[in-house]
Amino acid sequence: VEGLKSYPGTLILVSHDRWFVGSLATRILEIRQDGITDYLGTYDEYVHACGDDHLDVDRVVLKAKKDKRRKDRTQQKSQQSELRKLESRLKKGRRRLEEITVGVEQAETRIGQIDGLFCEPDYFQRTAAADIRSQEQERSRLEGEVAGLLVQWEQLEEEIELLERQIGSDSG
Repeated sequence: VEGLKSYPGTLILVSHDRWFVGSLATRILEIRQDGITDYLGTYDEYVHACGDDHLDVDRVVLKAKKDKRRKDRTQQKSQQSELRKLESRLKKGRRRLEEITVGVEQAETRIGQIDGLFCEPDYFQRTAAADIRSQEQERSRLEGEVAGLLVQWEQLEEEIELLERQIGSDSG
C-alpha cells in the first residue's frame, strides 16, 4: 500500500476490500446499473456523504437479509391474500351450488305435481282448457329452467374443483 501511495501518477483501483480502498482512494467512481456516481474525496467521506458503506460485508449481508425477509413477507402476504380470495370464491361457489340444487329440486317437484295432475282420471274433462294450457306452459318453462340450472351446476362443479385444487396446492 505504501508503494502505491507514493506513486506520483494516477491509479485506477477496482476492489471490494474496504480497508484497501479506504487507504488509497482520493476519488470514488461507483458504477451501478442505474448510473455512475463520481465523488471527489476519500472512501470514508464518500460513505459519510451517501450513508451506505457498500464494502462493509456485515452491513451488506445484513441489508440483503433484511431485504429478503421484507420481500418474503410481502410475497407471503400476497399469497395469503390470493388464498383468501380463492377461498371466498370457493365459498360463494358452494353457496350458489346449494341454491341451484334447491332450485332444481323445487322445479322438479312442481313438474311432478303437474304431471300428477295430468295423470288423474278425468282431469282433462273437468279442467278448463285455459288452466290446462297454463299448466303446460308452466311445465315447459320449468323444464327449461331445470336444463339451464343443470348447465350452471355443471360449470360450477368444474370451477369448484379447480378452486379446491388451487387452494390445496397454494396452502401445501
